[in-house]
Amino acid sequence: MTITIRNQANIRPQYIRFVKWKIEKIGEKFNNLIYAEVRISKEGSSKPVYKVVLKLGIPGNDIIITNTSTDLAMLWKKSLDATERHLRKYKERSKERRIKMPRVRVAS
Repeated sequence: MTITIRNQANIRPQYIRFVKWKIEKIGEKFNNLIYAEVRISKEGSSKPVYKVVLKLGIPGNDIIITNTSTDLAMLWKKSLDATERHLRKYKERSKERRIKMPRVRVAS
């Protein structure tokens, strides 16, 4: 799994390491995660608003999660919780599809 982080907000490296570590942990938990792209941007100067866009590559359609907040800690919490929630839903749906698909035997 590849993790790409684009830091356009110039936040501290400790936040970048934390996000990378959390995404690696999520990738270990959900084996179907192919790649993750994280874009961090900042809007405003007096009271900055941070925006995170997470793009998760999975088989089928990619998952895109967007969150904004003035507090970085809350932003990461919301974003990573949403990531786990979406991947859990994807995993449940893929299990349901496998159960519903009839197995066809080919006669030799």
